[in-house]
Amino acid sequence: MAIDLDLFSGNNYRSTIQRYCNQLGWSISDINDRRTIMNFTMNSGTKLLCI
Repeated sequence: MAIDLDLFSGNNYRSTIQRYCNQLGWSISDINDRRTIMNFTMNSGTKLLCI
C-alpha cells in the first residue's frame, strides 16, 4: 500500500495535521508549513507536548 505523500507536501501539510488533530481531539498550540506543536493526553492520563 502506497502512502499519499501529497498529504504532507506544500500547503497540504497544515490541513492534513489540523484534520488529524481534530479527529483525535488533540489541540494545536502552534502550526506553520514545516512544523506543529500539539498538546494531547494519553490514555494513561499523561499530558504531552509534541513538537
